[in-house]
Amino acid sequence: APGAVVGSEHAQFEGHVHATARGLWGLLEYADLAGDERLKTFVREGYEYIRQFGIARIGLFGEVCTVGDMTSLAVRLSDAGVGDYWEDVDQYARNHLAEVQILDPGPIRAIAAASPAAPVKGWEDPDRFVERTLGCLCDDALHPTLSTPGIMMCCTYNGLIGYYHAWEGIVREHRGVARVNLLLNRASPWLDVESHLPHEGVVVLRNKTARAAAVRMPRWGDPGRVACTVNGRRFEPAAMGRHLLVEGL
Repeated sequence: APGAVVGSEHAQFEGHVHATARGLWGLLEYADLAGDERLKTFVREGYEYIRQFGIARIGLFGEVCTVGDMTSLAVRLSDAGVGDYWEDVDQYARNHLAEVQILDPGPIRAIAAASPAAPVKGWEDPDRFVERTLGCLCDDALHPTLSTPGIMMCCTYNGLIGYYHAWEGIVREHRGVARVNLLLNRASPWLDVESHLPHEGVVVLRNKTARAAAVRMPRWGDPGRVACTVNGRRFEPAAMGRHLLVEGL
């Protein structure tokens, strides 16, 4: 970094990214409770510093633990009013978190068949290993076109925290207005989001208790070309920045 940059003032660091990102998350929790705006800014600068590495627009940060951390941080920074990072959450969740979960046993069996036999160590349990691996997350978020099925349980744990924060943040509600931050599937007390993306350009909102809905359009979408219907009838929503507002529900 240039000599004029005081890293300790701007959360610039050198070392293990996951450990530091998790530390930033803890600082943000404290700053939010204490109303410490300077510390919130410090965390935001740390988040944006990490975002300069890898290929942030697809959530490629090297280690799945870090992808989970960055997803959680983006949600919590947005909730804290420090910035609007829902586009980041969308990109991380769709392009990497969704891709690093092991759902197909085929590659695991192929690797096992091609690997040399090794004695089972005392702390290892090979019983139904492949079946027990399904649902776990790979440890590698370094390659944009390949997820290598190596596994560290810390990545499964930390990555799944990112899954939770992304899922939980899909819909927010305040005074009868449901804010849809992500066009991903989510059932909520206010409305349910039924998303057909990316296979079809359709999202269905099934209202329960909301009086209005503000739906965020992703960066790659053109709000002016979105067709909306309410109960099957064409409706022209008002636009608020990247959000389309549907009132009178």
